[in-house]
Amino acid sequence: CTGNTCRSPMAELLMQQALAKCLGCSFEELEARGVTVISAGIAAAPGCPPAAEAVQVIREYGMDLSRHEAQPLTERLARDADVILAMTSSHMQSIVDRWPDAASRTRLILPERGDLADPIGQPVSAYRHCAAQIAAAVKHHADRIREELGLSAAEK
Repeated sequence: CTGNTCRSPMAELLMQQALAKCLGCSFEELEARGVTVISAGIAAAPGCPPAAEAVQVIREYGMDLSRHEAQPLTERLARDADVILAMTSSHMQSIVDRWPDAASRTRLILPERGDLADPIGQPVSAYRHCAAQIAAAVKHHADRIREELGLSAAEK
Protein backbone atom coordinates (compact mmCIF):
# COMPACT_ATOMS: atom_id res chain seq x y z
CA CYS A 1 0.00 0.00 0.00
CA THR A 2 1.13 3.56 0.52
CA GLY A 3 2.23 4.04 4.13
CA ASN A 4 2.22 0.43 5.42
CA THR A 5 0.14 1.39 8.48
CA CYS A 6 -3.41 0.27 7.60
CA ARG A 7 -4.26 -1.97 4.65
CA SER A 8 -1.01 -3.81 4.03
CA PRO A 9 -0.25 -4.71 7.66
CA MET A 10 -3.79 -6.06 8.00
CA ALA A 11 -3.31 -7.95 4.73
CA GLU A 12 0.01 -9.38 5.95
CA LEU A 13 -1.57 -11.01 9.00
CA LEU A 14 -4.74 -12.05 7.20
CA MET A 15 -2.64 -13.64 4.42
CA GLN A 16 -0.54 -15.49 6.98
CA GLN A 17 -3.73 -16.76 8.57
CA ALA A 18 -5.16 -17.83 5.19
CA LEU A 19 -1.94 -19.53 4.07
CA ALA A 20 -1.55 -21.36 7.37
CA LYS A 21 -5.09 -22.66 7.04
CA CYS A 22 -4.59 -23.53 3.36
CA LEU A 23 -1.36 -25.39 4.14
CA GLY A 24 -2.69 -27.01 7.30
CA CYS A 25 -0.04 -25.52 9.55
CA SER A 26 0.39 -22.83 12.19
CA PHE A 27 1.66 -19.27 11.66
CA GLU A 28 4.93 -20.33 13.22
CA GLU A 29 5.36 -23.18 10.72
CA LEU A 30 4.93 -21.04 7.60
CA GLU A 31 8.58 -20.08 7.34
CA ALA A 32 9.70 -23.70 7.71
CA ARG A 33 7.31 -24.48 4.83
CA GLY A 34 9.13 -21.89 2.71
CA VAL A 35 6.51 -19.17 3.05
CA THR A 36 7.23 -15.63 4.21
CA VAL A 37 4.61 -12.90 4.08
CA ILE A 38 5.85 -9.31 4.35
CA SER A 39 4.01 -6.04 3.96
CA ALA A 40 5.52 -2.78 2.77
CA GLY A 41 4.44 0.59 1.41
CA ILE A 42 5.52 2.44 -1.69
CA ALA A 43 5.84 5.65 0.36
CA ALA A 44 6.22 4.27 3.89
CA ALA A 45 8.17 6.06 6.59
CA PRO A 46 10.28 3.37 8.30
CA GLY A 47 9.26 2.56 11.84
CA CYS A 48 5.82 4.20 11.88
CA PRO A 49 3.33 2.32 14.05
CA PRO A 50 0.12 0.88 12.64
CA ALA A 51 -3.11 2.82 12.83
CA ALA A 52 -4.87 2.18 16.14
CA GLU A 53 -8.02 1.20 14.26
CA ALA A 54 -6.10 -1.44 12.28
CA VAL A 55 -4.71 -2.86 15.53
CA GLN A 56 -8.24 -2.98 16.99
CA VAL A 57 -9.78 -4.66 13.94
CA ILE A 58 -7.04 -7.27 13.56
CA ARG A 59 -7.41 -8.06 17.28
CA GLU A 60 -11.03 -8.93 16.41
CA TYR A 61 -9.58 -11.55 14.02
CA GLY A 62 -7.53 -12.97 16.90
CA MET A 63 -4.16 -11.52 15.88
CA ASP A 64 -1.82 -8.85 17.23
CA LEU A 65 -0.67 -6.03 14.95
CA SER A 66 0.57 -3.74 17.73
CA ARG A 67 4.28 -4.44 17.15
CA HIS A 68 4.17 -3.73 13.42
CA GLU A 69 6.57 -1.10 12.10
CA ALA A 70 6.09 0.39 8.65
CA GLN A 71 8.70 -0.29 6.02
CA PRO A 72 9.12 0.90 2.44
CA LEU A 73 9.00 -1.47 -0.49
CA THR A 74 12.63 -1.90 -1.49
CA GLU A 75 14.33 -3.29 -4.54
CA ARG A 76 15.30 -6.38 -2.55
CA LEU A 77 11.75 -7.05 -1.35
CA ALA A 78 10.37 -6.56 -4.87
CA ARG A 79 13.08 -8.74 -6.41
CA ASP A 80 12.77 -11.58 -3.90
CA ALA A 81 8.96 -11.75 -3.85
CA ASP A 82 7.25 -14.62 -5.63
CA VAL A 83 3.97 -12.68 -5.50
CA ILE A 84 3.28 -9.00 -4.87
CA LEU A 85 -0.27 -7.98 -4.01
CA ALA A 86 -1.00 -4.30 -4.57
CA MET A 87 -3.87 -2.46 -2.90
CA THR A 88 -4.61 -0.20 -5.90
CA SER A 89 -3.89 -0.01 -9.60
CA SER A 90 -1.70 3.05 -8.96
CA HIS A 91 0.35 1.07 -6.43
CA MET A 92 0.70 -1.70 -8.99
CA GLN A 93 1.79 0.78 -11.66
CA SER A 94 4.30 2.36 -9.28
CA ILE A 95 5.82 -1.05 -8.52
CA VAL A 96 6.05 -2.02 -12.19
CA ASP A 97 7.50 1.39 -13.12
CA ARG A 98 10.26 0.99 -10.51
CA TRP A 99 10.88 -2.72 -11.02
CA PRO A 100 9.72 -3.86 -14.47
CA ASP A 101 10.88 -7.41 -13.76
CA ALA A 102 8.19 -7.62 -11.05
CA ALA A 103 5.33 -7.07 -13.51
CA SER A 104 4.50 -10.75 -13.98
CA ARG A 105 4.46 -11.29 -10.19
CA THR A 106 2.38 -8.24 -9.29
CA ARG A 107 -1.41 -8.31 -9.09
CA LEU A 108 -4.23 -6.47 -7.39
CA ILE A 109 -5.46 -7.83 -4.08
CA LEU A 110 -9.05 -7.29 -5.32
CA PRO A 111 -8.72 -8.34 -8.97
CA GLU A 112 -12.47 -8.40 -9.67
CA ARG A 113 -13.27 -5.15 -7.86
CA GLY A 114 -10.19 -3.04 -8.52
CA ASP A 115 -8.81 -0.71 -5.89
CA LEU A 116 -9.09 -1.35 -2.15
CA ALA A 117 -10.11 1.93 -0.50
CA ASP A 118 -7.76 3.33 2.14
CA PRO A 119 -9.52 3.59 5.52
CA ILE A 120 -6.98 6.01 7.03
CA GLY A 121 -8.67 8.82 8.93
CA GLN A 122 -12.05 7.10 8.85
CA PRO A 123 -13.99 5.45 11.69
CA VAL A 124 -13.24 1.90 12.79
CA SER A 125 -16.20 0.66 10.71
CA ALA A 126 -14.25 1.55 7.55
CA TYR A 127 -11.32 -0.52 8.83
CA ARG A 128 -13.67 -3.44 9.51
CA HIS A 129 -15.03 -3.20 5.98
CA CYS A 130 -11.50 -3.03 4.56
CA ALA A 131 -10.35 -6.02 6.63
CA ALA A 132 -13.38 -8.05 5.54
CA GLN A 133 -12.57 -7.33 1.88
CA ILE A 134 -8.94 -8.33 2.47
CA ALA A 135 -9.90 -11.51 4.34
CA ALA A 136 -12.11 -12.64 1.46
CA ALA A 137 -9.48 -11.78 -1.14
CA VAL A 138 -6.56 -13.50 0.57
CA LYS A 139 -8.42 -16.81 0.72
CA HIS A 140 -8.45 -16.82 -3.08
CA HIS A 141 -4.82 -15.70 -3.30
CA ALA A 142 -3.67 -18.28 -0.71
CA ASP A 143 -5.04 -21.16 -2.80
CA ARG A 144 -3.50 -19.72 -5.96
CA ILE A 145 -0.13 -19.14 -4.28
CA ARG A 146 -0.12 -22.68 -2.92
CA GLU A 147 -0.70 -24.03 -6.43
CA GLU A 148 1.74 -21.67 -8.20
CA LEU A 149 4.56 -22.38 -5.76
CA GLY A 150 3.88 -26.11 -5.58
CA LEU A 151 3.26 -26.06 -1.84
CA SER A 152 1.30 -28.90 -0.33
CA ALA A 153 -1.02 -29.00 2.62
CA ALA A 154 0.27 -30.80 5.70
CA GLU A 155 -1.05 -34.29 6.07
CA LYS A 156 -3.65 -34.61 8.76
